[in-house]
Amino acid sequence: CIVVACSFVERGRKRGGGWAQRDLVFVFSSKDLREQV
Repeated sequence: CIVVACSFVERGRKRGGGWAQRDLVFVFSSKDLREQV
């Protein structure tokens, strides 16, 4: 999960600031992503 979250944070920083935090929370909250990772 950490690796996926980090990649989402990097993408968020490139697009905008607040968007990264929302994606980071969404990654940890998403059960599907947890199962994949």
